[in-house]
Amino acid sequence: RVVEDSGGKYVLAVFANNEQVNKEVWEKILSSYPKMASAKLDQEKPDKLLTEFCSEEKLECYLMLPYFKEYLTQNPNKTTHFRYDGHLNEIGTELTTKFLTEKLKAYFSIK
Repeated sequence: RVVEDSGGKYVLAVFANNEQVNKEVWEKILSSYPKMASAKLDQEKPDKLLTEFCSEEKLECYLMLPYFKEYLTQNPNKTTHFRYDGHLNEIGTELTTKFLTEKLKAYFSIK
């Protein structure tokens, strides 16, 4: 509300995390913590909840998970995060930059 009260447009950008997009990372977690496998966790549930929240609050929301997944489907031998610390690697940083530039260019004079 502070942003909008100041004349700005609030936009929520939701990053994709390492466990969501890199299958081998998720599989390693499940093998390290077998009880998690039986819990049948939905890795997309946080994004679904945020989508519902944004809809209810009438907020503009951009989810990067589908964008990252699409990239990795087309480039199966690539990774977007560093394996051990989960931070974005060079590819992930570039994808994030492209995603945000495309989604937010309407708010700036970017062509």
